[in-house]
Amino acid sequence: MIRNYRTLVVALLLSLLAAGSVWAIGEGRFTGTVMDQEGKPVAGAKITVTSPGSSYKQEKTTNDKGKFTIMVVDAMRKYEIRIEKEGYSPIQGPLAINPSAPTDQDFTLAVAGPSAEELAEIKGKNDAVAAFNEGVALVKAKDFPGAAGKFEQALTLDPTITQGHQVLADVYFEMKKYPEAIASADKYLATSPASTNGMYVLKYDSYLAMGDKAKASAALQEMLQKEPGKDAAVRIFNLGAEAQRKDDDANAEKYLRQAIELDPTLERAYASLGTYYLRQKKYDASLDMADRLLKQNANSAEALSLRYESLKALKRTDEAKQAMAAMQASAGNQTAEEAFRQGVALYNANNVAEAEKAFERALAKDGNYAKAHYLLGLVEASKGNMAKAREYVQTFLKLAPNDPQAAEAKAVLAELK
Repeated sequence: MIRNYRTLVVALLLSLLAAGSVWAIGEGRFTGTVMDQEGKPVAGAKITVTSPGSSYKQEKTTNDKGKFTIMVVDAMRKYEIRIEKEGYSPIQGPLAINPSAPTDQDFTLAVAGPSAEELAEIKGKNDAVAAFNEGVALVKAKDFPGAAGKFEQALTLDPTITQGHQVLADVYFEMKKYPEAIASADKYLATSPASTNGMYVLKYDSYLAMGDKAKASAALQEMLQKEPGKDAAVRIFNLGAEAQRKDDDANAEKYLRQAIELDPTLERAYASLGTYYLRQKKYDASLDMADRLLKQNANSAEALSLRYESLKALKRTDEAKQAMAAMQASAGNQTAEEAFRQGVALYNANNVAEAEKAFERALAKDGNYAKAHYLLGLVEASKGNMAKAREYVQTFLKLAPNDPQAAEAKAVLAELK
């Protein structure tokens, strides 16, 4: 006997891409402080920044506190810095500019004729900068093991490059070396307590990936306290979606509402909470979620479907007809993803006939849209069309064998006899 396949669909509301790329090209801001060997600021030092192989040149002069600031448009290019002042030995080497956050570094100008030890120290810092820049280039090329080696080298040569711990944590996470990622995140946070740079979120994700629920829970509270915002909202949304999948109504509502509080622009949270209210027969609340989502995105297929189903349930017939017309009018311009999401919203509202049309529209836009095949398989199974259901589910598994729903799909396929 075929089990209730609707519960298998809820998880398809949950998918959100949480993580971004480890590194991005963009502007960079570098702040330096030039000091003498006694730690006193050197005012009036000439700073020259060039880019090998180009005519790029930028000149600055340190202020009375020995400070200067460099701004570049493309932080991924290689830069050279030269610092000089009469009476001191000039220093020159690669300039490490971090595109993800402002970079601070101290420079020491030695009086003319520095000792061998001082030269070695300066060389070590310059070599560290060079290794750091090489690591950045390897991240761009997605050579994460190679990048990790370069960042480790940079930190060995110069442990004061705090950004090295941050990027090393990101690289370790990409390599699935979660304990190392957590350790690097902690080192960065210990040296840069005022600039979290996603490290609390990374720690939570790492513990979650390791399956350490207790430490993940503690990291979650730390994340919410230290790093609330969009990234935290996504993680809380995922918890709410997981609670929905498990029919844990109390936690589903709590987490989804919290996600909206953390990020009022998170559209999927409104759609999921509205669907939750619709299934709870709290139609005024589901209508409110639909209207709030439409204020953000007037073309949201999920919101249009949710609004129609809510008005229909409230027996506001004329408004429901208008909502249906708006929903149908939007169908022609939908992408495969939008059509699929609308289908999920309709399916969860028990409007199987319209859901089926939406899933078919998704496949018309993209015949390889795997999840649309899966949902159509469930629709056909609910109608008793087992042969077609098997065909759809088998196609889904062929297209997306590693999808989070693959295990459930295999279980469904075993029951489709």
